[in-house]
Amino acid sequence: MKTIKRSFLFCMLTCLMILVIPTSARAASSSLTTLKNNKTYSSYDVTRDGKKDKIKIVQTKSYATSGTTARKVYVNGKYRFTAEGCKGCAIYVFRSGTKSVILSEFIYGDGGSDFYAYQYSGGKFKKKTLGPNTLFYTEAKRSGSYLKLVSVPKHTGWMLSFSNYAPVPFEVVDTYKMSNGLLVKTSTYASVTGKTSYYAKSTFTTGKTPASVGQKNGPTVKAGSKVTLKSFYYRKSDHCYYYKISVGGKTGWFKDSIAIQFRSA
Repeated sequence: MKTIKRSFLFCMLTCLMILVIPTSARAASSSLTTLKNNKTYSSYDVTRDGKKDKIKIVQTKSYATSGTTARKVYVNGKYRFTAEGCKGCAIYVFRSGTKSVILSEFIYGDGGSDFYAYQYSGGKFKKKTLGPNTLFYTEAKRSGSYLKLVSVPKHTGWMLSFSNYAPVPFEVVDTYKMSNGLLVKTSTYASVTGKTSYYAKSTFTTGKTPASVGQKNGPTVKAGSKVTLKSFYYRKSDHCYYYKISVGGKTGWFKDSIAIQFRSA
């Protein structure tokens, strides 16, 4: 009888651990929360000191004619920075583990967005640009403990090599992880999701890296060859798009160009 009671108690305790502990762990693991005006949030450590901070957002101005919006951010009762947007401005907190980062979304009149992270370092919140650029519609999403910025081009014609598609049938995804309370990009290049297989309409050369495209040291893609999009890169130095493809078991990069076109696989 005592053995049965002990077994029953053990089962009950095990069930409680399964039901309670994982739920709490998940709740504290990661989240992406939109912050509202004039509300104080006290569940996030954005100053990287192991203590939860008090965050408050105050809208300072909004012009009906242009739609410009500005929102002031206060942390622990002290003004820290102002985030703005043409059409609007959204403020988020991304939490992973015990650390959190404040994000802002600068929304343009045509719907495109720029995302920024305000990361605490050296006693100040420093602004960091996230994602590709203003030529994209971008959405922030939480994926497990990662922050993902999923982007599609605003206008098909801006991706010259895929200008015959409307809309462009793929998305570019920039992934970030939290490291010591700071957002760090997991790769220099964005991944590609959606439709990734195509046939080349003409023969063209590639490079081993975006910087070496002109050296033609990558595989040559012949007209009619099937290629798979692997990665995407926006290089700020020349404001151009670069694509990494695989063809015939080899990989190479090419620069966005009207001379390089594809058809559906």
